[in-house]
Amino acid sequence: MSVPDQTPYDIYNANGLTTVFPFEFYIIAASDIQVSIDGEVVISGYSVSGTGNVGGGDITFLTAPAAGSVVMLERVVPTYRLTDYQDNGDLLADTVNKDFDRLWMAIQRSFLYLGLALRRPLFGGPFDADGYRIAGLANPVNQQDAATKNYVDNVSLVHALRVPESYIPVLPSADQRANKLLAFNSVGNPILVLPPSGSASDVLIELAKPTGVSLIGTPTGTVESFISVEDYQRYGDIRGYGATNVSVDTVNDAVSAGETAGLLKVPKGLWNGNFELGNKTSISGESLTSSVINVPVNTIGIKPEGDDVRGITISNLNLQVDGAVQGGPPVGSGVGVDMSFTSKAVNCEFSNLYLDFFDIGYNAGPADFSNVYNNMRCNNNRIGINLTSNGQIIQNVFNGCYVANWTAFGLKISGASNQIFNGLNMGHGGAAGAYFVQVDTNSRGIVFNQPNFEMDASGGVLSAGSQAIVIASDSEVTFNSPVFNKVHAAGPSTYLFRVRGTAVVRINDPEVYSDDGVIGHLIVSDTATVYLNDPKKVFSVITIQGSGRLIRVNEKISSAPNYINILTVKSGDVINFGFYAKYAMASPDFHTSTMPSPFKYAVSFDTYNSAGTAIARVYDTTTGNGVSAVNVTCLVQAWREDR
Repeated sequence: MSVPDQTPYDIYNANGLTTVFPFEFYIIAASDIQVSIDGEVVISGYSVSGTGNVGGGDITFLTAPAAGSVVMLERVVPTYRLTDYQDNGDLLADTVNKDFDRLWMAIQRSFLYLGLALRRPLFGGPFDADGYRIAGLANPVNQQDAATKNYVDNVSLVHALRVPESYIPVLPSADQRANKLLAFNSVGNPILVLPPSGSASDVLIELAKPTGVSLIGTPTGTVESFISVEDYQRYGDIRGYGATNVSVDTVNDAVSAGETAGLLKVPKGLWNGNFELGNKTSISGESLTSSVINVPVNTIGIKPEGDDVRGITISNLNLQVDGAVQGGPPVGSGVGVDMSFTSKAVNCEFSNLYLDFFDIGYNAGPADFSNVYNNMRCNNNRIGINLTSNGQIIQNVFNGCYVANWTAFGLKISGASNQIFNGLNMGHGGAAGAYFVQVDTNSRGIVFNQPNFEMDASGGVLSAGSQAIVIASDSEVTFNSPVFNKVHAAGPSTYLFRVRGTAVVRINDPEVYSDDGVIGHLIVSDTATVYLNDPKKVFSVITIQGSGRLIRVNEKISSAPNYINILTVKSGDVINFGFYAKYAMASPDFHTSTMPSPFKYAVSFDTYNSAGTAIARVYDTTTGNGVSAVNVTCLVQAWREDR
């Protein structure tokens, strides 16, 4: 049986009495018809007759649909094949016909719904809704998005001047409105009037004209004669060198050509591009929040260049990678401020800078020394601050700097000397395997005064087996009053400090807040030495490995010693106290002539253990180096630790 050209649905308005509703299209099985009342599909409470009839059949409800409801009968056939034909099996005409009938039924339904779709002509033009509403639209986001009634009523029109009447006359054209005031006539319609001559309105209109700058006087003439490209250049304003918010490339050309006066000023606003500062050029914005530089991905934001860069200033700027989202991951690579293209940078100042979403926030040059860094913030970078060289980064001071949400190192120091960090604030974002600080490669004289180390991310932890701070190689570092706040561990073997190699570290008056009981406080390994002044005794989880040494200093001892003796010792001698010693100290023997004046050698002890022994170490106080072949006679005292 063929499938005729039929409309595969019928719609009725129920009267509350009628129970039989005919359908006028061909169905093969009762399951091929879908019944709905007011748009809700019903699957029971009715019977189907007329299956197999080309002219259709009836739907008979057990209970008449409610008056006013809409009953829809629609042919809905499966969109998959029901019959699986077998090799050498029967190929019956009735079976094949029904399979083909269902194909044409599905095609008819598809064309039906295609005719209801929002369409446009093949030759182009707009989509045509044929007079129907389009419902369920989201509010517009991009420039060419359709506007919803909600957006127009509650977002767009609220910024317009509105009237309660349904109609108000259109204002005259621009040439008729020029230099006139808007007023309203006796019936409330808008009109244009000339301002009274000499009135405040008249003056403001005159000043607003293109010729208005010629009416404002200055000590040497008018504003018109004062403000020019040359004036912008005289004050270092980047607009004087052709900069626009879209591009600052012309500024770099002017710097390269030596046309700038040594200082560039970036006005408030968002500027796209980067700055290449040759010829010892400084750059400064109005403030670190108002002068924003949107740096292209994989680009250096500010790139000073030159053989001997001295006394430049980079300040009051907010640099961020193009496309970055606050609170999101780092975008692209590149560097915020990169000094590596200078052979030497001396007496430079870096103040009030935001360096966000770069691969490296601040990257030091090969020979930076005597520079000052004030209020520099490096957020959401792989490395916040990178001080890496072959030993020529010397005597720089960092004041009130902030580093947060790095993914590798907040602060990386390698081959640098005499770096002072005052009030450094670091907020770990919880990235796996990320370190607060790493110091290595013979970095000497590194001092941290009152640094703060904390976890910024809620629930953030250090990766199991990692460390917050790593001091390695032959480095010497001092931490004065370090604070650790909510620095927690994801698992065991995780420490606040790890000191290894031949490093020497001094930790004075540490503080730990919100200790999770899992994080270790200090691990000393290889032949490293830690001098720990811990008057509050907050460092309780300490591990000593290899020949690492922990020397406790300046802790008050109130009780009498449990061991006292005068001994002659040299480095490596084992002293048997007979108990586990909490403290051990050696004092010069004033009664022997073997002690050189003024007491050249000092003795300390380490590796206390349950067997009650300790190992003596002899140092030359004039060099700080250990000595192995010198015997020193001293008064040895030890205090038992209750265990």
